Order: sequence, then C-alpha cells, then structure tokens
Amino acid sequence: MSRVEQAASAPAFRTASLRARLIWLGIFTLLPAFGFIVYSTLEQRQQAMEQAKKEASRLLQFAALEQQQLVAGTQQQLVTLAQLPIVREQALAGRCNNTFAKLRQQHGHYGNLGVIGRDGWLRCSAVPSPSPIYLGDRDYFRAALSGQIFSVSDYQIGRVINKSVIVFARPVFDEKGGIQNVVFISVDIPGWFKDMVAHTPLPKDASLMLVNEHGTIFARHPNPEIWMGKTLPDSPIIKAVLAQPGADSLDEIGLDGVRRLHVFAPIKTSASGHAYLVSGIPTAELFTDVNRNFLAALTGISLIAVLVTAIAWFGGSRFILSPLQALTDAAKRLGAGDLKARTGLPHSGNELGGLAQAFDTMADTLEQRDAQLRTSEMRLANIVNNAGDAIISVDDDQRIVAYNRTAEQIFGHAPTSVLGQPLDMLLPPAALSAHRGHVRAFGREAGTTRVMGAGREVFGRRADGTLFPAEVSISKVAEGSRSLFTAILRDVTERYRAEEEIRRLNEELERKVVERTAQLETANRELEAFSYSVSHDLRAPLRAIDGFSQALLEDYEANVDDQGRHYLQRVRAATQRMGELIDDLLQLSRVSRAEMRHAIVDMSALAESAIEELRRADPERQVKTDIQPGLEARGDPNLLRIVLVNLLSNAWKFTSRQPSARIEFGLGGNDGERTFFVRDNGAGFDMQYAGKLFGAFQRLHSPSEFPGTGIGLATVQRIVHRHGGHVRAEGAVGQGAAFYFTLPFGTDI
Repeated sequence: MSRVEQAASAPAFRTASLRARLIWLGIFTLLPAFGFIVYSTLEQRQQAMEQAKKEASRLLQFAALEQQQLVAGTQQQLVTLAQLPIVREQALAGRCNNTFAKLRQQHGHYGNLGVIGRDGWLRCSAVPSPSPIYLGDRDYFRAALSGQIFSVSDYQIGRVINKSVIVFARPVFDEKGGIQNVVFISVDIPGWFKDMVAHTPLPKDASLMLVNEHGTIFARHPNPEIWMGKTLPDSPIIKAVLAQPGADSLDEIGLDGVRRLHVFAPIKTSASGHAYLVSGIPTAELFTDVNRNFLAALTGISLIAVLVTAIAWFGGSRFILSPLQALTDAAKRLGAGDLKARTGLPHSGNELGGLAQAFDTMADTLEQRDAQLRTSEMRLANIVNNAGDAIISVDDDQRIVAYNRTAEQIFGHAPTSVLGQPLDMLLPPAALSAHRGHVRAFGREAGTTRVMGAGREVFGRRADGTLFPAEVSISKVAEGSRSLFTAILRDVTERYRAEEEIRRLNEELERKVVERTAQLETANRELEAFSYSVSHDLRAPLRAIDGFSQALLEDYEANVDDQGRHYLQRVRAATQRMGELIDDLLQLSRVSRAEMRHAIVDMSALAESAIEELRRADPERQVKTDIQPGLEARGDPNLLRIVLVNLLSNAWKFTSRQPSARIEFGLGGNDGERTFFVRDNGAGFDMQYAGKLFGAFQRLHSPSEFPGTGIGLATVQRIVHRHGGHVRAEGAVGQGAAFYFTLPFGTDI
C-alpha cells in the first residue's frame, strides 16, 4: 500500500477504533451498575436470611420462655403439695387421689400428680391405676431420695398415662428432717406443646420440634401425631443438631423434606441428658422477590447496553469525532509553537464544549504567560543589572555567560569583552589552580550553594591588574547534563579598611589601658607609702606628745595648777582622737584596696558576734537585741563583718541615753535585691542632713554628745558599693534610726 493510500485509510481506521472504544466505554460504564445490582441482590439475600433467622430465633425464644414458665410454675406447685397433710399421712391415700385428680383437671398441662414412698412404690396418683406401679428406678425419684430439693427427669414416656412427659419431683421431709415420701408432677409434653403452638404466631410452613439427645421426638408442629415418639437419629436435621450442639442455626432439610433455616438451643439439662427445641423457617420463598428483582434489573441493564451501543455507533461521529479532530488539530498547532491556535468550537455546557473552552483558555493563558515571562525576564535582567553586588554566571567550561552592570563597575571590564571568555581573566594568577579545584569539588557536592571568603581571604582582579578583597557566594543549577554556576560577589575593600581601623583603635586602647593600669599601680604604691607614713611617721610624734603630757601630769603635778592640768588633759585627748582618726583612715584605705574573697557568709552569726563584743566592752548597759536567724549572703566575710561592726556599734552608741534601748538586725523587702537593716530606738537624726552621713568626717552630733571620728559610715558605704549594692538611712530626731544596705541577686546565694 502506498503512503497516499495509508494516509487516506488512517482517518477511517482511527474513526472505527474510536467508535469501538466508545462502545466498550459505554459497556464498561454499565459494569458498576451491574456490579451494584449483583451486590444489592446478594445483600437482599443476606437480609432475607437474617430476617428468617431472627424469625426462627423469635419462635425459639418464645417457646423457651413458655418452657421456663412451665418449669417455674411446676416447681412452685411442688412446694405447695409437699406441705399438704394428705401427702405426709400415708393412711389418707384415697383422699390424696381425689385431691390430686382435681388439681390435674385445673392444670391442663399436668399429665399426673402423685406421691412415691421411700420404697419406690406409687402410693397416691391423680390417675388411678388397676395394679401397683413401681417407680423406684426413675432418675427423678433417685435424685429426690438423695436429698435434692428439686429433681427433673429426662423427657420420657410416663408409665401411668403412657404419654411423653417430663417429671418434676421434690422430697417430703418428716418432723426429724428425714425423707418421708417423694411428691411428683408429670407434665404432658404433647398437650403443653399443642397449647404453646396455638398461642404462637407461626409464619407459613414454619416448624417447631422438641427432640432429646437420642433423636427421640417428643413433640412437633405440624403433624404431631405422625412424628411424636419416633427416634430418628439419622434424619438430616436431627443428625445436624446432635452433631453440632454448639451451633445456633443451620440451613438443612427437615423431617418432612422441606428445606428450612433452623435455629435450635438446649432448653433443659438433667442428670440423664439434654433436650433441644428446634424452630425452622422455610427457605423456598425467601429469595423469590430477590430473584424476581435481579432478573428485572438484569433485563433493564441489557436494554441500556444495546441503546448505548447504538448511540456510540451512530452519534459518535457527529458529536464526538468531529470535535475531537478539531481539538487534535489545535493541539498540534499549539505544540508547534503557534500560541494563536484555537479550537474554533463553541464553548457549550457539555463535556466537549468544556474541553474546548479549557483548551482555548489554556492557549490564552499560555499566550499571556509568554508575554509575562518576557516581561519578567526583562525585569529580572534589570534587577540583576542594578543589583548592589556583582553577579557572574559561568558554564561547566568556566566561560562567562552572564555579567551584570555592578560587575562591570567593580572589575572595569565591559560586558562585550568578558562574555564567552574564561573566568580566569577576573581571578589573580596565583589563585587559578585552587579555584578550578574548588569548582570541580563543588560540582560533585550534593549542596547547591557555597560561600567563599569565610575564614580565608578571596581576591578578584580588576581590569588594571589590581587585586581587591571580596566575599563570594556560589550557587549551581542543573541544566540537563550540565551545570550553571552563578557567583554573587561583593567588594569588601572598605570593610577591610574599617576593620583595620578598628584593629588600630583596639591596639591604641590596649596601650592606654596598660598605661592607665601602670598609673593606677603607681598611685596604689604611693597610697600604700602614704598609709605607711601615716601609720608610722605621724603616730611617733603623737605618741611623744601624749607621753610627755602624761609625764608632766604625773611628775610635775605639784608645779602645775588646775588650769594647766586641764590643758594637758585636753592635749592628751586631742592626740588620742588624732590616733583614732589615723586608724579609721587606714581602715578606709585598706577597705578600698583589699582584694575581695567571695564566700557564703552567715550574716546572723556575724551580728551576734559583734553584739557580744559590745556587751563585753560595756557590761553595764542593758540593751534588748533582736537578730533574725539564718540570714546568709555571698560576699567577703571580713568586709561584711566591718559593715556590721560599724552599724551595730553606732546603734549601741546612739542608744546609750535611752533607758530601754533596742537594736534590731534583719532582712527587709525583696524587690530584686536582698535588703538587710540595722534599726535602733536611739537619738536618731534629722532627715534633711541624711546626705552627710556617709561622707568622711561628717558628723551630725558633737563629740561631747557621742564620741566618734565620722569615718565608720563612709567605710560601710565603700564596702557595700564594692559588693555591688547601695546603702541608705532613715531616721527622726529622738525616734531612732535605721540603716539599710543591699546585695543584688547577682552576688546572692
């Protein structure tokens, strides 16, 4: 066949193929419906089976309930009979027969009532017998004679009434508790079963049967006269019941050859065996409606399949094939790059119209996106060209394929002179080999970005050959089997200069710190020399003045009048006061220069020790003290002891004129700091002069009122400041004073 013939036959072949596919599509479309019909039919059959099972179970439950009521009523009747005198007195047998006969007439289900002696012979009976009857071999009699309160026989044929019965028995006890007789009631099973069936709403052709474990039928509906008393262990239904005593239902053929859904359960258990009550619902009519509905649905879906085939064959060309051909042609034009291609089909509400609309909308969108893409490319090019960093892209061969305006400004090369050229022209010659190795390693890595210049210097080369420091971030993008590497480069020359300036300033600062440290050490040495001079050079003249003044008072007492002795005493007092000032100044100096040793300090113990020293120095004083126990802080133990000694000594001193002196030490508020206080009820002070308290040699009381040098509170303030805290005072004239000092949590425990 020639190519022209093949081209001519190709549309016909495609048309036939599409029609066949439409037909198969229509058929396949009906498959879910067919599956649903099958599934619904199976569900309906299952529901019919479940409904039949429920109906049979209902019959079984009703019959079992009737049997339970019969048993309960019979047992209650036995309790009543056992109390009758005629049952206990054997001599009244005739009257006993009459009474039991009346009871049998009142209870239509009772086959017989009677009394059996201990020897097993029947002594009283509602049904008269022409000859003596021995019942000592009956299982119910033996069970009652052994002491069972109630005993029940197996289903059996009664010897007096010659019917299938079940016998209930109870022992009769004499006054000493011994068994005197056994009273029994036999239930007429066929009669009871007939009445029960008469009051039970049975479905059509339903069956109800009572059978024991040997296959003996005691009662059955329908046709009880045919089956009662027969033993049929090989009957399919009886055999199935006896073979599966644990099952609750089975689909089996009944005694009359009718298949039924049977439900059974044991209704009585005795020493001699079991009995089963079996109910059955015919299955012949269960699925009649289901099968009828299935055939109707199958016929309908077959007609629909024929109709679908006809529609696919005759209507496919006009409504499907032609629009699809138009869609195919438009798709080919669009695939060839013609973004103006459209289907030309109406955008109707059907599927093909919707498909045509979607295709045309897609073509419109592609055309718009093409325009947007071009705009985005122009925008991206502007962004890249105007970026603050140089952006350079190279291919796998390390040839430059992109070069923005900032790169031109940094390197000094025009784009026309670098595009297509090796990247080596922008790198220092010494770095070419290492750079190529880095790029090859980066190409093998899984990551897509790398930063160069972190931890080592990276340099670029300008057009004039000068080098400059730079930071570079490189990314790679796969383009098929090749990669595109893009570097974002920043000239950090100015930053290097700033860092160099910072290094220079740091070096100068370190030099100044060294100089200031040296100056401070010199000042400390001078202060130590001054302290030594004060301690030794000033103390010697003072001791001489004090000593010579004392010698004049002692050796020349007769030659010095009272005025002279007064002057000499004042000289001695001044020199001693001067010595105290020197001691306090030295202590203040040591406090400022001493190296601090931080530890956990028991502040309460320090306060107790200071108070104890004050009491030993002034045993005549009666001062009430209140020191809060368990207070701790972190600081220098020696310095904190000086703080407490100074504050408590002041409190001791300024309460000397208070007849009921009181001093307290404790921990106050906690607003981010630990605030300790020393409070007294002494002379107090005017709060307007509180700012002078912590200055050296500042006193608010004259030495004649209270001795002191005015250095103690200055020492306290300096120690507290060295611990990072602060100190303050509160007071009123004549109402005492309180001094607070804090230790921040940063130095806390």
